[in-house]
Amino acid sequence: MAHARWITSVTDSLRKRYQKSLREDDRKAITELFKEAVYLGIDIRSFD
Repeated sequence: MAHARWITSVTDSLRKRYQKSLREDDRKAITELFKEAVYLGIDIRSFD
C-alpha cells in the first residue's frame, strides 16, 4: 500500500512539473524531467 502511495505521489509531482515546464517552454527542465521519469520507470509521455 505504501508503494502505491509513493508511486502516485511521485507521478503527480512529475506531472505538475512537466505541465509547468511545457507552459513556460522550459526545454532544459523538460529534458531533466524525462531523465528522472526514465530513471523511475515512468512514461512521462502519457502526461500529454
